[in-house]
Amino acid sequence: MKRNFYIILIGVALLTSTIPAYAQLTPKVPTTKAALKALENNAKNGDLQAQYELGYCYLNGIKNLQSQKVGAGKKLIKAAADAGHADACRLMYKIDPMHYEEYRQAATQKYRALANDKKAGTVQRAEALYCLADLYSNEPHTCLRYLRTAQQFGNSAANADLEAMYQNHYSREVGDYNNWIASLRPFEEFINVNPVREDTVHLVFNSDVDYNIPVTKGGKNDNTVAIVIGNQLYQHMPTVEYAMQDAKKVAEYCEKTLGIPHRQILYLPNATYGAIRNLMKNNLPNIASAFDGEIKLIFYYAGHGTPGEDKDKRDDAFIIPTDAENAQSTSLYSTSELFADLQQTGANQITVFMDACFTGTDRSGQSIYSGSRIVVKKPKIGPKGNMVVFSSTDANQSAWPLRAQNHGLFTYYLLKQLQETQGDVSLEQLWQAVQRNVKREAALEMHKQTPTYESSPIVGDAWKTWKLNN
Repeated sequence: MKRNFYIILIGVALLTSTIPAYAQLTPKVPTTKAALKALENNAKNGDLQAQYELGYCYLNGIKNLQSQKVGAGKKLIKAAADAGHADACRLMYKIDPMHYEEYRQAATQKYRALANDKKAGTVQRAEALYCLADLYSNEPHTCLRYLRTAQQFGNSAANADLEAMYQNHYSREVGDYNNWIASLRPFEEFINVNPVREDTVHLVFNSDVDYNIPVTKGGKNDNTVAIVIGNQLYQHMPTVEYAMQDAKKVAEYCEKTLGIPHRQILYLPNATYGAIRNLMKNNLPNIASAFDGEIKLIFYYAGHGTPGEDKDKRDDAFIIPTDAENAQSTSLYSTSELFADLQQTGANQITVFMDACFTGTDRSGQSIYSGSRIVVKKPKIGPKGNMVVFSSTDANQSAWPLRAQNHGLFTYYLLKQLQETQGDVSLEQLWQAVQRNVKREAALEMHKQTPTYESSPIVGDAWKTWKLNN
């Protein structure tokens, strides 16, 4: 069965791209009433490609043939996407702001399967790689690597895009075009691969913790404020798989299951250095002062982390904002500064969850800094005030994803325990379950990941009886 892959240019964009527009490919559009009628009949009979093409036609209209029917068009495209059609998933990623990350993940899995399949032929594999570049056009690092890989497969559109991007954005900085191209790392796994069977690729739009989220039956958790940060889309580094989905669902559980009022959940997706500092130095202290000391805090972070490398920073670890350029950047947010900012609120309970490793690696265990060697040491600067910190890993481990559930491994089991207990669980019981399940699942995946905790001297073991829902 022939598969067609297209790049879509539409009037609605979910995210503002930092990459110039592509030489876009579009679906075949009917030019006669008879052809349009045939396409409509095929769509009614369940043909996914026809549903996608007809949806595109309705969404954009066809001059002198079909007026725009945006609602009907989106409905058709969604039906094809939910049935696993890759191009439809990619289009839904651009037009559905509520579920964009789920659709991008689904399209990514399909396209990567095709790009890995030698039986598909070079042209089709190259088109799949080009579609992946389109999916990640708002992430320059990843997008360039997909374009470079597609170029090596002989994709002319990828080659034209790279030449245009070099002329418009990189020529002054990097000099010679050939040297710049040589510096772009292709995805080696697509160059020499074994065939991948279509039926071995499973699309998971949502995790089981994303459904049936318990709703608290008690009163509102009025004295708790939650800070939730999910850094996935980095400007100069690889992405962090599922970090936005992790943070989004943590925020949702905070509201529904823990009963925290919506306005008291400070949610920051893809937070820059300025955004983090403004939140922690200005907004949070102002909010805390209004509670007159009767406040509890929950802090959650998913994203990249790194150990301190300079002599005066080796006792510390750092959260990496999405606009940081490297490990030596001045735009890093240290955990010691985080702990101090949280302590200064005067909160009587502070619970910190960190789904990040501070080894300078990503969720696949690869270094986020090309050519760098990072010496990993456990930070000596620990929690302060009324604080306990739960970390997804031990000092020298990576924080792994749980791809079967579209979440970070640590966050998945954190949410799973909140789901199963409906949020009515002591921190000790919560922690024991999370640590046990993460350690076991990581071992079954041939990894090592042991979550750890540390409490401040003031708190000691008192945190064990704390609950997040009251």
